[in-house]
Amino acid sequence: MALTNYLMQKIVGIFLFIFLGLGLFGTLAPSRLLLLGVVVFGLQVYASRGYLKVYKQGPMESLWSKLIYHHV
Repeated sequence: MALTNYLMQKIVGIFLFIFLGLGLFGTLAPSRLLLLGVVVFGLQVYASRGYLKVYKQGPMESLWSKLIYHHV
C-alpha cells in the first residue's frame, strides 16, 4: 500500500493546496497543517487496513506488478 498511499497523499495535497482545489497554500497556520496531516494519515491507515483485509496488496501495487510481469 506504500505506492497507493503516496499517490493518494499527492492527490489530496493537490486538491487542498493548489488553485485547482481549495487553494489553501499559504493560508493555514503550522499547527493547522500538523492537525490536517495527522487526520489525513489516520484516514489512510484506516482505509489501508480495511482494504488489506480483503485484498493482498494495494490497487497501484497490483497494477504495477501486472505491468511489470505482463499479467494484464
